[in-house]
Amino acid sequence: MKNLTIKLTFYLLIFLSFSCQSNKNQSSSENTEMIILHTNDMHAKIDNFPRLAFVVDSIRSTNPNVILVSAGDLFSGNVYVDQYEPKGKPIIDLMNEVGFELNVLGNHEFDYGQNILNDRIAQANFPMVCANLRNINAELKPMKAYEYLTFSNGTKVAFLGLLEAFVDSIPSCHPNKVHGLKFDNPLEVASDYAFLQDSADLYIALSHMGYEYDLKLAENNPEIDAVIGGHSHTKLDTGEWVNSVLVTQTGSYVKDLGVLRIKPGKTGKYEIKSEMISLSNGTEDRQIREKVTSYIENPYFKEKIHELDLALNGDDDLGRLMTDAFRVQGNADFGMQNSGGIRVKSFDAGAVTIGDVFALDPFGNDLLVLEMTNEEIKSLIMNGYKDRGEKVKVSGLEYEIKEGKVNLFDTEGNTMPEKRYKVAMNDYMYNAFEFDHVNSAKASGITTTEALIIYLKSLSEIGVRYN
Repeated sequence: MKNLTIKLTFYLLIFLSFSCQSNKNQSSSENTEMIILHTNDMHAKIDNFPRLAFVVDSIRSTNPNVILVSAGDLFSGNVYVDQYEPKGKPIIDLMNEVGFELNVLGNHEFDYGQNILNDRIAQANFPMVCANLRNINAELKPMKAYEYLTFSNGTKVAFLGLLEAFVDSIPSCHPNKVHGLKFDNPLEVASDYAFLQDSADLYIALSHMGYEYDLKLAENNPEIDAVIGGHSHTKLDTGEWVNSVLVTQTGSYVKDLGVLRIKPGKTGKYEIKSEMISLSNGTEDRQIREKVTSYIENPYFKEKIHELDLALNGDDDLGRLMTDAFRVQGNADFGMQNSGGIRVKSFDAGAVTIGDVFALDPFGNDLLVLEMTNEEIKSLIMNGYKDRGEKVKVSGLEYEIKEGKVNLFDTEGNTMPEKRYKVAMNDYMYNAFEFDHVNSAKASGITTTEALIIYLKSLSEIGVRYN
């Protein structure tokens, strides 16, 4: 009990703070401090949930006026969640246990498909919101644009959900996963909900748009009291103020817990302070740890399939591995991979497991093979570079972008001959990238993750180590 008291004191007293004032008069029932706890971009990283649970419970034990919300991207990032049957169930289970009360849809909420998302929403003891989503003819069930949550003292908070949809007017996900849905510009939609400032004591935007867009939202909508953000994985330790609007975000992967402290100001208005609690170490909730352990005890994902002499670091090394595997397993001339689909930073030297491969490539995309001309290949590479801000990873060829043009070379540095080539790529690139092509892609019959596993196993069988 003594250690617990010390721990509670530590968490509740060391916070850094900075404040701004809300534009609304305080509720007549408001006599105590209120706290909004928030996370974003958890990406199925359940290992820190025992510490998250302990901190949340510690704060709740000293203050009944606590709300816990998430700013999106619950899925895609942990094989034990993403490949669980049913997919995504572990993190929703743990969020229910910790007591989350609201989540805004993130782009990766669509990664498992709309039917599975329906199941996860039904499983959740909390609602999910998104104001700029319209269901035209989709499997996804209707969703509310905003939600009201009320502190135990009666203070009412309106939360508006906003999701990024700035590239091709869809979120950053596989286009096939959002069929039948229409996404409006969230910055334009936000102005339609200005009435929320008068319908509640506090008006919060729960945003999965990214830091730069959150700043624009705050600038254009001064009626909002605070923007709790996500998507860009930006950590704002004490928040950032745009005029009278607080913008905050916790980074990602449940490494930190965001805290908004709200209390009456001397002028009769609410003051809001933004703080951050590190979850990198500290006391854990024992029951939540036991539940996490039960989810990660799957021997299949621990199976060793290859041994690396040297570490593979960064997108270039890992992208080369992926495209080599696609080229070989797709029986193609070249392999291609979008850098945004490379989901880990490195493979350490030593054992590579099936779980490592799923962490690298968690999306279950199909491996396709497409016959392309030189100009069509250039078109694809330029779309990634110019329109998406990423350098396409390749195998079997080299390229340079010079003076706004793509030049292609073979692996020996010679200008690549003009002909039709077989190019292996994931079906996300084929469907999401806008590039010139006459032919349709053909299915290889395997996913990109399966291609990686087969490729690494085949190297091991002949005694070759990938370097």
